[in-house]
Amino acid sequence: SEDHATIDHIFDVGEDMVLTIGTLTSTHKSGKKVSTQSVALDKIADGKVVESWYLWDRLGYWQQLGLVPPTSELMKKLEQM
Repeated sequence: SEDHATIDHIFDVGEDMVLTIGTLTSTHKSGKKVSTQSVALDKIADGKVVESWYLWDRLGYWQQLGLVPPTSELMKKLEQM
Protein backbone atom coordinates (compact mmCIF):
# COMPACT_ATOMS: atom_id res chain seq x y z
CA SER A 1 0.00 0.00 0.00
CA GLU A 2 1.08 3.56 -0.63
CA ASP A 3 0.55 6.45 1.78
CA HIS A 4 -0.21 9.88 0.43
CA ALA A 5 0.12 13.06 2.51
CA THR A 6 -1.35 16.39 1.44
CA ILE A 7 -0.84 19.80 3.02
CA ASP A 8 -4.32 21.34 2.94
CA HIS A 9 -3.41 24.67 4.59
CA ILE A 10 -0.30 26.18 6.09
CA PHE A 11 -0.21 29.31 8.22
CA ASP A 12 2.57 31.49 9.58
CA VAL A 13 1.51 32.03 13.19
CA GLY A 14 4.38 34.10 14.44
CA GLU A 15 8.01 34.78 13.96
CA ASP A 16 9.03 31.18 14.61
CA MET A 17 5.82 29.09 14.39
CA VAL A 18 4.00 27.36 11.52
CA LEU A 19 0.57 25.70 11.71
CA THR A 20 -0.15 22.98 9.14
CA ILE A 21 -3.46 21.24 8.42
CA GLY A 22 -3.03 18.08 6.40
CA THR A 23 -4.64 14.89 5.19
CA LEU A 24 -3.04 11.44 5.14
CA THR A 25 -4.56 8.74 2.96
CA SER A 26 -3.29 5.20 3.44
CA THR A 27 -4.35 1.58 3.31
CA HIS A 28 -4.90 -0.08 6.68
CA LYS A 29 -3.48 -3.59 7.16
CA SER A 30 -7.08 -4.82 6.79
CA GLY A 31 -7.01 -3.55 3.19
CA LYS A 32 -9.41 -0.68 3.87
CA LYS A 33 -8.42 2.75 2.51
CA VAL A 34 -8.50 5.35 5.28
CA SER A 35 -8.14 9.14 5.19
CA THR A 36 -7.33 11.13 8.34
CA GLN A 37 -6.82 14.80 9.02
CA SER A 38 -4.21 16.32 11.28
CA VAL A 39 -3.00 19.60 12.71
CA ALA A 40 0.66 20.26 13.43
CA LEU A 41 2.25 23.25 15.15
CA ASP A 42 5.98 23.50 14.52
CA LYS A 43 8.55 25.78 16.09
CA ILE A 44 11.27 26.79 13.62
CA ALA A 45 14.84 27.84 14.46
CA ASP A 46 17.66 28.33 11.96
CA GLY A 47 15.42 26.96 9.19
CA LYS A 48 14.74 23.68 11.02
CA VAL A 49 11.84 22.27 13.04
CA VAL A 50 13.05 22.22 16.66
CA GLU A 51 9.74 21.44 18.40
CA SER A 52 6.50 19.96 17.13
CA TRP A 53 2.99 19.40 18.47
CA TYR A 54 0.71 17.12 16.48
CA LEU A 55 -2.94 16.07 16.69
CA TRP A 56 -4.81 13.73 14.35
CA ASP A 57 -8.44 12.68 14.04
CA ARG A 58 -8.39 9.33 15.82
CA LEU A 59 -12.19 9.18 16.13
CA GLY A 60 -12.64 9.61 12.37
CA TYR A 61 -9.96 6.97 11.76
CA TRP A 62 -11.67 4.43 14.03
CA GLN A 63 -15.06 5.23 12.49
CA GLN A 64 -13.73 4.58 8.98
CA LEU A 65 -12.46 1.20 10.15
CA GLY A 66 -15.87 0.41 11.66
CA LEU A 67 -14.52 0.20 15.21
CA VAL A 68 -16.63 3.12 16.48
CA PRO A 69 -20.18 4.08 15.41
CA PRO A 70 -20.73 7.23 13.31
CA THR A 71 -20.85 10.52 15.24
CA SER A 72 -24.62 10.85 14.70
CA GLU A 73 -25.16 7.54 16.51
CA LEU A 74 -22.84 8.55 19.34
CA MET A 75 -24.75 11.84 19.76
CA LYS A 76 -28.09 9.99 19.93
CA LYS A 77 -26.71 7.76 22.67
CA LEU A 78 -25.58 10.83 24.63
CA GLU A 79 -29.02 12.39 24.29
CA GLN A 80 -30.60 9.23 25.74
CA MET A 81 -28.44 9.39 28.87
